[in-house]
Amino acid sequence: MNSHKKKILIISPFAPFPLRSGADLAQHFFLDELPPYVDIVFCTKINDNLYYKKLKNYKKKNQKIEIVFFDNRPGKFSFLNLKIFIARLLNTVWKKKKEITNENYKPYSDIVDRSYLNFIEEILKEKKIDIVQFEFLTDVNLAKFLPINIKKVLIHHEIWFKAVELRNNRISSYSKKELEQLKNDELELLRSFDTIAVFNMDDKTLLEKELSGKSIMLSPYAIPDEEIHQNNCSEHFENFLFIGAEIHLPNKQGLQWFLEDIYIPNKEIINQNIIIIGVWSEDFMSMYSSHSTVIFKNSVEKLYPFYKSSAMIVPILSGSGLRTKILIALANKVPVFTTRFAAEGLYKNNGSKHLMFFESPEDFVTIIKKDNFNKLLKETAILGFEFYIENFSKKQIINNRLKIYNSN
Repeated sequence: MNSHKKKILIISPFAPFPLRSGADLAQHFFLDELPPYVDIVFCTKINDNLYYKKLKNYKKKNQKIEIVFFDNRPGKFSFLNLKIFIARLLNTVWKKKKEITNENYKPYSDIVDRSYLNFIEEILKEKKIDIVQFEFLTDVNLAKFLPINIKKVLIHHEIWFKAVELRNNRISSYSKKELEQLKNDELELLRSFDTIAVFNMDDKTLLEKELSGKSIMLSPYAIPDEEIHQNNCSEHFENFLFIGAEIHLPNKQGLQWFLEDIYIPNKEIINQNIIIIGVWSEDFMSMYSSHSTVIFKNSVEKLYPFYKSSAMIVPILSGSGLRTKILIALANKVPVFTTRFAAEGLYKNNGSKHLMFFESPEDFVTIIKKDNFNKLLKETAILGFEFYIENFSKKQIINNRLKIYNSN
């Protein structure tokens, strides 16, 4: 490693390989682009053999960084594993009183993995690390135990309490008291960091209000070169394209709203197929099996063949961060229909002609009925690509991240 560059330890729950989600792309862009400027040690925890194989493949793919891992696969006894076993046993009893659903999930643990913490502390000493960077909330409860003289940065992909509050407005699963506790717990974890990086200005403003005096910096990501394939806009459009998996609740909520409130009641007017790419349950897909124009593709090897003659649909109503599917569309000259919420950080208040916004069935149908529909979509796609180039250039994005590392 070059001793003149700062040394960054990046702690992440998963390696971004293969590139199958927005979270993968957000990590991969910087792990691929930052090595000329900083030395990176990527640290992760292995919980099963499948992830071990993925990590080995990622090591072959990205040899610009050093990769270390803590082996936590079954069969390796640790005090944490015992605590997890006890917690699961108690949870089985608790489930008799209260059903635990995806809506009640939180992305961080209340249990401190002392073995993993010790492993990280050894890496800090051995590699002479200058900055520790956490990706996602998974392991943030370890930050407060790390040496005070090492700068701690959190790349906050999604403000959890914000996402839950928005979802709770439509699917009530938390009481007001529970929401407040969830918010306070997350904010307390965030106070352990010197700098928190977010992907859009709305998230930055929110955290600056909640964490007065804390350094909150804007640092979005761009789309890796290997994910940009379409050089020319389509001339004719015959499909709508939705990308996302059911396991991510905002995807399920948004797609169901779009299909049931907008697409199916207006199917004759819309007169386009909708292709849904991502893993969805048989139960969900069967709800729409009688509609031949609703096409589920589950996982596909490559996305870009579907870009041609398609417009992206992003009917997301909750969540936080940056909507990767919109970024991918803009970079590939694919026109985008989206809610304003889903496009946070991807338009400016004084102009948004590069996106087609809808908040209701009426909004969507109005756009569909416009004269010269294909011409409108092509013009929107061109404007979208111009917006992407202007606001998400590699140089600009990398400089924003380096400012975080160089700030006091």
